[in-house]
Amino acid sequence: MPVRIESLFEQGTIRNRTRTIANFISEDYESIDDVVLLCVLKGSVNFFSDLSLMLDIDTEYEFVGLSSYEGTTSTGDVKLTTALPDVKGKNVIIVEDIVDTGRSIEYLKTLIEPDAADVKVCTLLDKPSRREVDVEPDYVVFTIDDLFVVGYGLDCNEKWRNLPYIGTYEAW
Repeated sequence: MPVRIESLFEQGTIRNRTRTIANFISEDYESIDDVVLLCVLKGSVNFFSDLSLMLDIDTEYEFVGLSSYEGTTSTGDVKLTTALPDVKGKNVIIVEDIVDTGRSIEYLKTLIEPDAADVKVCTLLDKPSRREVDVEPDYVVFTIDDLFVVGYGLDCNEKWRNLPYIGTYEAW
């Protein structure tokens, strides 16, 4: 099936905005211990890597896998695909690639909030027009319209994650 991918955000723009968000996080957490960056696999790996290297605070790294998409459609059913890390008493910053329906973040927060000291969400992309549950990320790099995007870690059926930019995806 033919596809068209058009650049939405170039790599330099992504990194500049990520630096700004990293500065906000560093300020907010400068006097807080036991900070854990929780990378939601696989889509946020590139963003997580850039963000973590730009922070001026000490952090631990943890990773968790969630799944809720088939192709370009959210199934509405969120599944944990890895073991849940131990975050007891930690200040957790969930690092997500995109918050759209909000179901994945709501699900993950429900699992970790009882044990964590605090939980915040940092997302590369926020798509509030698709929100189905009442969640709002604490740190947002870009807010986008209702577009399907790939690149910079985001995929369609595991393809196009390695694009160095974020692009709109259209199949016809």
